[in-house]
Amino acid sequence: MQRDFDHLREFGWTDADIFDAVLVTSLYACAKRFSAGLGLTPDFDLRSTLPRRLKQVEERSLKTLKTQLGAKRRAPTPGSA
Repeated sequence: MQRDFDHLREFGWTDADIFDAVLVTSLYACAKRFSAGLGLTPDFDLRSTLPRRLKQVEERSLKTLKTQLGAKRRAPTPGSA
């Protein structure tokens, strides 16, 4: 697991970024399993009920991920790190 954290840090993730990603992922997984286990279906837009901070973290994480994926698809130039 430490190697996973180190890998994220290589892409500029801070401990707070990693914590936020783990928190959002865990909360989503818990809510999904809870509602599935009870056979619940939402009658509202879940995203509209999330706290503003979680939305910001999600947007920032997606932007960072898209940037990282784009960088991996481009061929590295000599001398670039």
